[in-house]
Amino acid sequence: MCASKYEDGQPYDPGRPSFGYKPLKPGQIRLLRLLRSKTNDLSYELIHDNLDSKKSYSALSYRWGKAENTHNIKVDGRIFPISKNLHNGLEQLHGHKPNKKDSDSVYEFLWVDAICINQGTSPAACKERSIQITLMKRIYEQAKTVLVWLGNPVNETNNRLAFQKMNDIYARFRQTQKKNRTYRPWWWPHAPERTEDDVFKTMASISADDRSLFDVEGSETHKAWLGILSLWRNPWWTRTWVYQEATIPEDYTMFYIAGVTVRPIKCKVKFLCGNEMGSWSTLARAMTVADHLQAMPSIDTSFMRGAQEPFRRLLAFRRKRIQNIPQSLLDLLQFFRRTECQDPRDKVYSPLCLAPSESQAFMAPDYLGKSTLDVYLEVAKFSLTQPDRQLDFLGFAVWLPEVPRHHHQTYLPPLSPHGSRTGSSL
Repeated sequence: MCASKYEDGQPYDPGRPSFGYKPLKPGQIRLLRLLRSKTNDLSYELIHDNLDSKKSYSALSYRWGKAENTHNIKVDGRIFPISKNLHNGLEQLHGHKPNKKDSDSVYEFLWVDAICINQGTSPAACKERSIQITLMKRIYEQAKTVLVWLGNPVNETNNRLAFQKMNDIYARFRQTQKKNRTYRPWWWPHAPERTEDDVFKTMASISADDRSLFDVEGSETHKAWLGILSLWRNPWWTRTWVYQEATIPEDYTMFYIAGVTVRPIKCKVKFLCGNEMGSWSTLARAMTVADHLQAMPSIDTSFMRGAQEPFRRLLAFRRKRIQNIPQSLLDLLQFFRRTECQDPRDKVYSPLCLAPSESQAFMAPDYLGKSTLDVYLEVAKFSLTQPDRQLDFLGFAVWLPEVPRHHHQTYLPPLSPHGSRTGSSL
């Protein structure tokens, strides 16, 4: 039975007293604690925790999709409807057994925005949401692990081969890296090797007849690429909030002995698709090889064309965050303009949470008192305070020549979260 409505026919609203979220204190968040049972039902309890306590937890990033809550879990002993995609992700995590290197608490406590933030429409829920999204940057950066759920694969065989192939490509890169960074005494002066040099030398070793990297249709290599392309074409890469969730700066400290890398980078962000798991490193190396293959005129790579662009865009944004490259609010708005979200206000609020403090001092998230038009006009006012800035991110503007010059008005087109030609491209 669909659980997206109450018995009285009203749409489901977690903010209604029938569920009863307990109010959060300043600096607090909610965490889901898995309650294990013999029936293996998805049952959790909500606990309040202060971010300063540094509790180990995982944060989940996933695609919301359509606003349809058709699957049930239990939260604090009560039915809590969620989307099919989120339900699939929780089922996958529920069956995941952490390895010896992982702390049990990393998988015991989980932060999921759709459940841990009151998504209701009551004034209290809207006020809470306005506060909680300002903490999301810290929530994801402070998480022990960020789990990106890309959904169940369309083809399980292709998906399994895809992750195997990406691991093989990454292993090839690591072999080249170790070969190039031969041992030298610390007192022996030499130019430091760069990652770009390792990538270049790895690509130089790839030929068009290397069937482990490119083969005919129907081969395992071809099926692996179909699985990789399916990952890159996943709608998750185009969503607005993922730019904040999965691009968090990670610890890139590597151990060297006289210039030799002895330990690979351990990525904090993990990508899950079905039963398989990958990382930014494996996906990025696969993209590099795909670009190299497409530059070879002797092979037909037309089926790959354009598939990696959404991934490339998010990867570029991630590199800026890792390198701590300053980005103004207006620059971020330009970057976010082609992303997708359900609430048009999130096209402003998501980049606002990543913007410099002076931008956040100018405006603050407010889901209760501000309409979409109010939020967009705030951006226009902020833009006018910045030197040499045009309002092209608002869509377009026209002059009305029939009125006196001092009465010139700016026409703001209908607001749209998807940046269509008839709506705002914010």
